[in-house]
Amino acid sequence: MAKVRVDSIIVGDRLREDMGDIAGLAESIREYGLFHPIIITSDHRLVCGERRLKAAQRIGMVEIDAAIWEHLTEEVREEIEREENERRKPLTDHERSKRMVARAQAEAPTVAAKIAERAVSAESAETPKHAGGRPSRYEAPRSEVAKALGVGETTLREAEQHVSAVESTPALAPLPQAKALRAAEALKDPDTRAAFERVPEEDRPVVAAMLAEPGAPADGARRIAEGYVSLPEDRRAAVREAVERKDMNSAITTSAHLPAMPDERLALLDQAMHFIGRVRSRTKGDTSLLGAAIDALLEFRGAVKEGSV
Repeated sequence: MAKVRVDSIIVGDRLREDMGDIAGLAESIREYGLFHPIIITSDHRLVCGERRLKAAQRIGMVEIDAAIWEHLTEEVREEIEREENERRKPLTDHERSKRMVARAQAEAPTVAAKIAERAVSAESAETPKHAGGRPSRYEAPRSEVAKALGVGETTLREAEQHVSAVESTPALAPLPQAKALRAAEALKDPDTRAAFERVPEEDRPVVAAMLAEPGAPADGARRIAEGYVSLPEDRRAAVREAVERKDMNSAITTSAHLPAMPDERLALLDQAMHFIGRVRSRTKGDTSLLGAAIDALLEFRGAVKEGSV
């Protein structure tokens, strides 16, 4: 292990985009020091430890502990980075999709060459480039590229769509793939897109999260985006807090200016009282405990309806 100047380390292109809580990690390093060294190549290219490096930069460290691994090929270096990312801090869905598309693009020439070899050996006059299916964005059919990666064609296509959606709308990046694609579909409507683009940029991930919800009203996408823009700041703050705590029903109701939904606990309490009443009617002897249970449920139901609990 060696002490290496922080400003001498070359980061280059990395798989990870979401760095997580760098400020928290920086404070931990400031207080307790670095538990594990970063890993670099002999020419100071970073292999593992980008979050630790960024935290060190944040607190002004001049030197950092580093293990130096020599004679690493680019392929091995990338594989080590992937391994660390998978085990230490999971990649986001968007990072996974980008990784899959990048691998597909890298693998496509080899796949195309193999297809061409098969065509020649079969003395086929067909052009192999787009043989066997729909046109592909690669140098070989998507189905063949997907097979080479060990995934289904639909999986690869969805990864492509995901990457394209986030490139078009960066606010979709934090969302899981399925939700990002659902929000992207909603944003194909010109009126919805126009309303979304009037949302302050820092709030767009919040609105995108609501657009991605399957429980939004029928005209929800446009209505949510337009409604959010029209809210005063205190109401926007309430929506942001609701999205953060995953209370999407409240967030959508407020943004789309819908009447408040009844508290779902009321229906559950009514159901509980109904079944206790049935048990009471079929019980011989003392049923005072069941009566007390119903009274307690009634009291709690009143508190729920008033909004005090």
